[in-house]
Amino acid sequence: MEDFFIKDLDVFIDRDKENIIIVDNSIMSFGFDLDNGVPIQSFMGTEEEDKELLFLISFLEETFYTQDVRPSIREAFKLSYLKNSIVSDDEIAAKGRK
Repeated sequence: MEDFFIKDLDVFIDRDKENIIIVDNSIMSFGFDLDNGVPIQSFMGTEEEDKELLFLISFLEETFYTQDVRPSIREAFKLSYLKNSIVSDDEIAAKGRK
């Protein structure tokens, strides 16, 4: 398994989570704060047609004017919904094995 780093927003005592966006190519890196995370494709330096950051600009511009970035991220990327769906399915499967 490859190494990965988890970005825990709770370490920022001088910032509020409603004002922080994490942009990363690994969803695991913002696993503690899914509603603050924006997934992006990996860039290895060889992709001639890489437009990920261009697509991200419009989202960031729209989100800039909100009081809390998390509802915009939650709606756009649905990572919390996906996590909750996976957890629910795992719980159902575990109960079926008992």
